[in-house]
Amino acid sequence: MSRQSRISAFVSAITGKLNTLKSQIGDLTAGLSTTDKSSLVAAINEVKATADAAGGGGVTINDGATNSTEAWSGSKVNSEITSAISTALEGEDVSDLADAIGALQAADLGLVSASASQSFTTPQQDQARNNIAAAGSTEMGNAEHDFVAEFNALISF
Repeated sequence: MSRQSRISAFVSAITGKLNTLKSQIGDLTAGLSTTDKSSLVAAINEVKATADAAGGGGVTINDGATNSTEAWSGSKVNSEITSAISTALEGEDVSDLADAIGALQAADLGLVSASASQSFTTPQQDQARNNIAAAGSTEMGNAEHDFVAEFNALISF
């Protein structure tokens, strides 16, 4: 199966999911009991405004909370994320990483460069593609295939 065939199958699957999603959302003009039917966001905002006007509103901020009825403040969330990152990097020396990167750059033994032009023979190109399971131009299919037109033909919005 060519890359084009696989992408076409993917496009078909995505449009099928989008069409299903559209049918699950329903008709905004007939199915919503809100005044604003211009979008789901507008309708949800209308419902939120009504709920806010009814009073009560909101969740309690509690930085010590470990339940699903209270929430941490923004500064508590920031502190927890910073702590988790610090814990994950504990004992790591960034200079060690820089040294390792330098050693890899020095050991460039036929590696493909992303920053410099290189020339490879056809056998070298084939070997490189085989090493990383990359397709050559013949396996790719029609590079000029119009996937947008294919998508538009399949979508029912």
